[in-house]
Amino acid sequence: MKLRIHGNSIRLRLSQADVAAFAESGRAEAYLEFPDGSRLTYALAASDAVPEPEALFEDHRITVYVPKARADAWVNSDAVAITDRPVGGTSGPEIIVEKDFACLHKRAGEDDANTFPNPSANRLF
Repeated sequence: MKLRIHGNSIRLRLSQADVAAFAESGRAEAYLEFPDGSRLTYALAASDAVPEPEALFEDHRITVYVPKARADAWVNSDAVAITDRPVGGTSGPEIIVEKDFACLHKRAGEDDANTFPNPSANRLF
């Protein structure tokens, strides 16, 4: 699972294995380990307790919660993403949870072995 934070948005990109694990257990998790041994953990969790996607940060952990019904629909379809943008005076980051597609232009250090096939790969430009 990849984490991208940009401004006030959080994006999680899940590989095929991550989506399979999330479908099985309702949770996917990864972490970034620092030289002193501390970790920033980031997780995606399905929950019946949230009406819309939300992100919480506590104890060095970012957890993105998505409603279980939306999570189930996402993993069992061709849908690419679950998104949520705060509206009105609501605080909190924009949340984007995506299936990770293979890159069209390979970059050094990128491993696409477990990504979803990119639907744009066969298009003529």
